[in-house]
Amino acid sequence: MRLKTDAKIYAIQNRNGSITYRVDLGKDPHGKRIAKGFSRREDAEEYKKKLDGKLEQKVSSIILADI
Repeated sequence: MRLKTDAKIYAIQNRNGSITYRVDLGKDPHGKRIAKGFSRREDAEEYKKKLDGKLEQKVSSIILADI
């Protein structure tokens, strides 16, 4: 079972015309946005995949600990 994050990738155009890709992870317990910006879309997608893999590892280790 592969667990996905709720992370979304947004493309934001800056005033100078350049595009920034933001991986938005939601809000922390204090209500502050958690996001990381990238200049290339490939980097943003790779970061999101890496997060999905880390989340999958954490969940599998918790399941193994419960057995």
